[in-house]
Amino acid sequence: MRIVLIEDNQMLARAVEQALREQGHSVDWLADGQDGLDFLTHDGADLAIVDMNLPRLGGLDVIRRTIAMDLDIPVLVLTARDGLDDRVAGLDAGADDYMTKPFEMAELCARVRALGRRRGKRGQMVETIGGLSFDRAGAASAGRRGDRAVPP
Repeated sequence: MRIVLIEDNQMLARAVEQALREQGHSVDWLADGQDGLDFLTHDGADLAIVDMNLPRLGGLDVIRRTIAMDLDIPVLVLTARDGLDDRVAGLDAGADDYMTKPFEMAELCARVRALGRRRGKRGQMVETIGGLSFDRAGAASAGRRGDRAVPP
């Protein structure tokens, strides 16, 4: 899985990066919220791990902008902000999971695996092969309505 880690604490970022690489993941580390958002916009990722307290662009703004751009990248918040209001704000902004520092690396790796499993099930809603397209959402709703496919 390709993971983007947006964390300004170099020591913590190196430890997380090493643990995730040992689990077989590819990790891109950025120490700045704006750089992280730019990377996600242009290069994408299978998962973003985002700190809340970042230079130039805060974690909540990174999350909100990825949602507004419809990037469909799951986000795990990893932050020292542990208050109820902080957790609610992160999840309401669009984060898929929220962990507070300090944390156990084994739990972070387990949450990454869980988010990876969910992403694999979501998949693309429209699959295109050559000139042929299949809309999974349309097929599912047609089946619920009792519609039948009509040959061309």
